[in-house]
Amino acid sequence: MEMCHRRLSSPGSFIEKYPEHTLRVIKTLVKAAKWMADHEENPEAVYQLWTRSGVTFANYKEDWNKASLKLLSSPLVDDYIVSQYNWNIQEAKRFGLIRNTFRFEDWYEPTFLKQALAELELEHYWKPADKDGKLQD
Repeated sequence: MEMCHRRLSSPGSFIEKYPEHTLRVIKTLVKAAKWMADHEENPEAVYQLWTRSGVTFANYKEDWNKASLKLLSSPLVDDYIVSQYNWNIQEAKRFGLIRNTFRFEDWYEPTFLKQALAELELEHYWKPADKDGKLQD
């Protein structure tokens, strides 16, 4: 399973001071993810947008032509994402990149994503994956 792990982090002080701005940013990211997913059958518009990064259209077409844009764009923080972050935290500790480990679940706040998905009526648009990356029904 190919998945991109794009997540946003922010200091708790910002979130507490500006909850409406936080929700607005999250909603914008969810709308962008939906736009990308909507181009599953005809991804040229997505590749064209990505070329602004300096990578050629041909490279994106070759590298991503078999990938599911809906899967790649999913903003869900499901069991698979949680397990991947927890594994990366353990590996970072093992390689001396961090001093202490922590549980991703204790660090992640799902409130704004859940609210954005509900307000945009997208709660069931993306399927969550289990810890092994298998999509759930």
